[in-house]
This record gives sequence, structure tokens and C-alpha cells, in this order.
Amino acid sequence: MVFGLLVVCSVFTLAGKDRKAARGPGHFTYSFVENKGQWENRIRYKTTLPYGNLFVEDNCLTFFFLDEKAVNRLLGYKYLDSIKKQQLGIPDPDIPAHAYRVRFEGADPHPEMTSSDRYPDYKNFYLGNDPSHWASKVYQYREVVYHSLYKGIDLQLAQQEQRLKYNFHIAAGADPGSIQLRYEGAGKVRLRKGKIMIETSVANIEELAPVAWQEAADGSRIPVECGYKLQNNTISFSFPKGYDKSKKMVVDPILVFSSYSGSPVDNWGYTATYDNDGYLYAGGSVRDPGYPVTTGAFMMNYGGGISDIAISKYDTTGSFLIFSTYLGGSGTEVPNSLVVNNNNELYVLGCSGSSNYPTTPQAYSTVFKGGTAYTLTVILHYNYGSDIVISRFSQDGTSLLASTYFGGTGNDGLNSFPPLKHNYADDARGEIKIDENQNVYVVSSTQSVDLPVTQGAYQTTFGGVQDACVFKLDASLTYLLWSSYLGGNTADAGYSICFDKSGKFYVAGGTTSLNFPVTLNAYQTVYQDGGSDGFISCFNESGSSLAYSTYYGSTGYDQVYFIDQDKQGYVYALGQTSASGMTYIFNVSWSTPGGGQFITKFLPNLSARVYSTAFGTGNGGPDISPTAFMVDYCNHIYLSGWGSPGLNYFGGTSGLPVTGNAFQTTTDNNDYYFMVMNGDASGLIYATFFGDSDPAAAEHVDGGTSRFDKKGRIYQSVCAGCGGHDGFPTTTGAWSSINGSTNCNNAVIKFDFKIPLSVADFIHPLSG
Repeated sequence: MVFGLLVVCSVFTLAGKDRKAARGPGHFTYSFVENKGQWENRIRYKTTLPYGNLFVEDNCLTFFFLDEKAVNRLLGYKYLDSIKKQQLGIPDPDIPAHAYRVRFEGADPHPEMTSSDRYPDYKNFYLGNDPSHWASKVYQYREVVYHSLYKGIDLQLAQQEQRLKYNFHIAAGADPGSIQLRYEGAGKVRLRKGKIMIETSVANIEELAPVAWQEAADGSRIPVECGYKLQNNTISFSFPKGYDKSKKMVVDPILVFSSYSGSPVDNWGYTATYDNDGYLYAGGSVRDPGYPVTTGAFMMNYGGGISDIAISKYDTTGSFLIFSTYLGGSGTEVPNSLVVNNNNELYVLGCSGSSNYPTTPQAYSTVFKGGTAYTLTVILHYNYGSDIVISRFSQDGTSLLASTYFGGTGNDGLNSFPPLKHNYADDARGEIKIDENQNVYVVSSTQSVDLPVTQGAYQTTFGGVQDACVFKLDASLTYLLWSSYLGGNTADAGYSICFDKSGKFYVAGGTTSLNFPVTLNAYQTVYQDGGSDGFISCFNESGSSLAYSTYYGSTGYDQVYFIDQDKQGYVYALGQTSASGMTYIFNVSWSTPGGGQFITKFLPNLSARVYSTAFGTGNGGPDISPTAFMVDYCNHIYLSGWGSPGLNYFGGTSGLPVTGNAFQTTTDNNDYYFMVMNGDASGLIYATFFGDSDPAAAEHVDGGTSRFDKKGRIYQSVCAGCGGHDGFPTTTGAWSSINGSTNCNNAVIKFDFKIPLSVADFIHPLSG
């Protein structure tokens, strides 16, 4: 079979002229309204843009924009008090506007055009007193396609992630060089960093750079280099290294949004998650008043002490904050992990050193038990020890629905023993998950001999030095359903958790214990004696026994930082190692001997490996600190991590593999790294760096987890711009394109990898 070529050319992003820290339009829907005679005949469809319109015509696209400031000045006049009105005077009702066309040079002047994915509602137009311009039951569509606009080439218009996008579908044998887009009426058209920049008298418009891949028979991606060419205000496309005309081509990993918090006070990035609507939630720490909070948020004032947790919920475009709040007491707090339940209510897992952390009256525990003094990441002092805290916010962030302490008289929620504390901020790891019944599961670390454990739990006594701990609370954080230690007689730490379809669940982490509990059929029943090993353990539903448990290590340093399951129940582990050679390479065709990061696929009972691969620079040690991991519905494997030798004293991002369609192909050795691998470990689908080009900015994470959703999008929290830098890549219209502080800002990234898969979403109606 001969496949065509799909070139996703552009995403339109509108920015008000000369704005540095823009506030975007929020939830914008680009619906294509059909013309049934209510407009001029040349218009086939019309869609509303932020402060403008797009007219879809046979041989061109016509863009029309109004001056945003003038519009807001006119619309906001009635809200001013009388003194302000007198001072400013009545605003000019004539709004400056600008229109330009993108003409399809050499195309079919009257191509066939179809629309699809119709919205259920319709519009009625009664314009003027001429009935010929009246139209009823005018429908709107999510997608419009020009068929054979050029010979063998279709043009598709659609919305994606609140942005307008156009895609060229190029059939086998068709010539992509025939596509010629001439810009008429724009003030200036230029290329900058691969993007098209269109300047008008009222607004600046960006069209994002095209990226491309071809789809092989097994569904994997083959990157294709693609770019714009500009000559005499006419855009065409180039494929410098060519492409295989017999294979299907798909284009387009997209940076949906990226933003600083914009806080004028120092704030650090820890953890992020998402909800059913694609909103991003970021959790960080902040050490002074001044963090941007929203009106009506649960806690609008800084709690005092050394640091509070800061929680911010961004809209799907990253252009504004839905809510933003402090969370903390008079001591020290940091977040470890975030998760959202089916009602879009946010749960926060954190570590508190405050005796007055906000708790709710019916909480499981309202008493801080503390521990011994400890300093986290150099300056965050837990003077009276630490407890684990879990808090649940309302959907709008105005109420704390439930909040509780959990801990004993030792330090809880801190992993403070080397070599388990291997990366910078490994002491702030742990994870929270929600099961299908909305119960809350937590895996973390404890040094308490009197941690609350339940009768009949698998391990009711403290193993020694430090144990992993696993516990389950009800949704209201009122009842401890079960709780267990997990560890041997030295140091153990718990990092990650995932659920099995049968009701069991897996946890993973690191251990230095020769007597860590393992089961008879385990892949490794003996500690490998390399300073530390990873472990994976599977509990039964009641937490009363281990169904499966294994060490996973070598004669070098090893830990398992994340685990996930595929739909067949196989278990995947992501970890670090200092093992050399082929130790972690088994039954795969893509690997790096001596790579410092491993991905291993286990049988569900952990008795054997299906495959294992290592990747990295091959220097015999870890390169990056892992922050997120996921296996999607089609078994593609996603991961993220960061490298910074200045913080970790090892590794870095230089030398890590990237693909030809990477968002960022170069690194200063202190960046973020995103990677997607084929499910059989046969090769990379996508890999990119992400970060400031100045190594002094040194992007990193101060502890905690971020997450991928099952559609292949990452929601990542980062500590960015440290030292007052502003070079972190942000998107047009982002909440803040600048680091407002003299040190660090909690920056966020939502990145859609656009891996081909089909996911059905169902929203059931409420019952009355």
C-alpha cells in the first residue's frame, strides 16, 4: 500500500502588539460556521478569533483583527468610577482594525470543500431587511477540508488545544513544492527561529514551525526534517533530507504552553498533574509573601516560616490562572505529588514541619508529631522534624475539603539517607494516587518507629533506620483503611505506585537492606550489593500480604524511580544505574551499553524480564534525574527528567539522543529531557531537550512527581530561571513570559507529543 504525506504546517497564536507578559483569551473554541447566504458569496466558512475573524474562501484565508487595547478600553469604560471616567474621557468608538490574506498561489481556484464533526446546536441570522441575507439552522463544524487544493494535496483546518491549525495532506507522488502561500496586506512577514512572524498595525501573529514524521508499518515514527522558506512574502515548505514517498508522513509534536509563575518572590518547582479537562496544576514552594494568588483562593496570605506550598491551576492554554493559593503553616512545607480525582478536585501530598498546618475537623489526624531537625535542599530547615500531609481542594480552589497529618514521632515524608538520596532533591520524593473508588493511596518514606499501621497489615513493625511506607485513606481523609511499613533492617525509600486491574497495586523505590522482603518466585531474590538496589513490590488489595516482590539491581548503584503497567498487566520500571556494559540490556534492538538510565518490562508476577534497555551517554553512570513516566494505551513509553552537573555533581543532558523533529536539538548540559520510545524498545519515536540556552539558569526540579496523561501529553513543573534569568522557553500569550523574581520561578510545561493513537472520551449525563 502506498501512503501519503501529512504536513501539519502551522498553529496560529495571537499576541497583542509589544506585550511581554500576555494574558490569553482563555477557553477559545474555533468553530467553522457555514455560509448559507448570510454573508458574501466568496465566504465559505467563518470562525471567530481572539479579537478578530477568519474568513475561509475558495482561494485564500482572510484574517481580520481589531486593536485589543482599544476594544478593552471601550468595553471597560462603563465599569470605571466617575472620577476615572472624567479623567480619561469617553473612549473613541472607532476601533482600529487590520486585515490580511494568505492566498493559495497556483491552486485550484474553486476546490471542493467539506466540513465534518458538526456541533449539535445551530445559529439563525436575520441581517437587515433583505430576506436573501436571512438564514436559519446554520451549523458550525470543528473541521473544514479543501480537497485537491493542489494536485494530490488536501488542506485541513481544525482546532487543537485552543489554537487554530492547518494541515496539508500530501498524497504519494504529489509535489509539496507546489504549495505557495502568499501573504497580502500584512505589514511585515519574516521567519524567526523557524516560525512565521506576521506584523500588522494592531497585532502580531506567530505561526509555529512545522515538524514532521513518517509512520512506519509498525506504527513507529521516522522523523523528517521540515521547515519554511520565505521569498517575496510567499511561504513554501522544504524537506532538506527528503522523505520516503511510499510511507505515510505525520507532522507535529506541539508545545501547548509554557509559562513562568511570574512570582516576584523566589519560588521553586516540584510537582504537576492534570485533570479531565486538560488543565495543568503546579505545586512548588515559596519563601515569602508576594506569590500570585487569585481572589477567593483558600489561602491568600503567606503562612510564615521558611516556606509554604504554592498551588496554581492553569487553563488549557496557559494564559491565565483558574486558581492560585498558598498552603502551609508557620514552619516549612514542600509538595511531593499531586493528583486529581473524578470530580476534578486536587489532592496534594506534602511534607510539613508546622504544628499549625491547615487540617479539617474530621481529618484522620490533626496533630503534628514531628521528629528530628533536618535541612532539605540546603536552606529549607525542618527545625522540629516532619510529618506527611495530604490535602484535598475544591475544584475552584476556594475551599479545603479535607486535610490531614500522617506520621509518627520520627521524620516522615523525607528520604534522607545516601545512597538512596542520590540526586539533588531525592529526599522530597513520594507519590499519591486515587483508585476507581476515589480512595487515596500514598507511598513515601518514614523514620518513625510508631508510624500508624493497621492490624493485619503486611509489615506492622519498623525495619530499621528508614523504611518505605504505604497507606490507604478514604476520599474524605477521615479513615485510615490500612497502613504498612515496607523495608528491611537498613534504609529503604518508596517513590512510585501504580494499580493493577485485579485490585492489587505495585510500589517501587530503592533499598540498602539485605533482608528487604521478596517473594520466592522473584526475578532477583538476593541483594546485589552495589550500595543500593531498586525494588518492586505488589500488595494484595487489603495490604495484608505481598503477592510479588523483587530486588532489581546490579553490582553498582541502582534505584527504581517510577513504575507503570500496560493494558495487558506487564510492569514497566524506569530507574538509574551505574552498571557498565550490557547489564541492563536484554532482548532489545535499541540501547546504549553502559547507559545510566534503564527501562525494563517485567511479567506481571515479577518473575522474569520481557526486555530491558539502557540509554544515556554510556559514561557508566546516571545522566538525568527522572521526574515522570508513563505507558500509553498503545504501549508507547514516555519519560522526562532533568540534568544539571552543578546540582547533581554528575551527568547532564549533553550527549543524550534526540530526534530530527525535536523541539530543541541543542543543550547547554543543564536542561530538561523528554523522550518517547517504542513499546518493544526498538527505537526512539521522539526525544527533545527543553530549557534556557544559558547554563547558569540550570533548569531542575526540587523534588516530587510530574505526570503524563494517556493521550501523550506531559504536565511538568520545573524550577527555572534561577539567578533571575528570563530565557526559559515560554509560549505567546503565556500567563508570564518573565521570571518575576531575582532567583527562581516555578515554571510549567504542557507538551503534546502527538503520538498516533485513538482515545475515546465519554462524559455521562448527571442523574436526577
